[in-house]
Amino acid sequence: MTRTAILIDDDQDDLEILKETIAGIDPLLNCLGFIYPLQAMKALREEFVLVPDFIFTDINMPGMTGIELVQKLREQKEFNDTIITVLSTSLAPDVQATLKKIGVNHSFQKPAQVGAYHTIVTNILGFKGGPTG
Repeated sequence: MTRTAILIDDDQDDLEILKETIAGIDPLLNCLGFIYPLQAMKALREEFVLVPDFIFTDINMPGMTGIELVQKLREQKEFNDTIITVLSTSLAPDVQATLKKIGVNHSFQKPAQVGAYHTIVTNILGFKGGPTG
């Protein structure tokens, strides 16, 4: 069965880095990227037949923050089993506590090095032995 990940980040470069990282870990994971959170919400509510296995979202975005996005998703029971990860350039401990309280499964600060990104995403996707292929 095909797994799906929704990626939401208003920084196109960060979105591409995340897509490439995931492709290197699990090339069979279908990734759909969005720059605008409102566009992603519309697609999740109106266009998708399948509920994604994973959602990765930036926290600071125009139109809707990652916190608002997670709150709206967690209000809908069909997203109960979706693993939601919030990432940001900076994440204060109080923000991480808020994220956990609203139902975020994972949160992390965007690492400066691709290797660190790989390690974090590998753990989130559930791979213990590193890249698959």
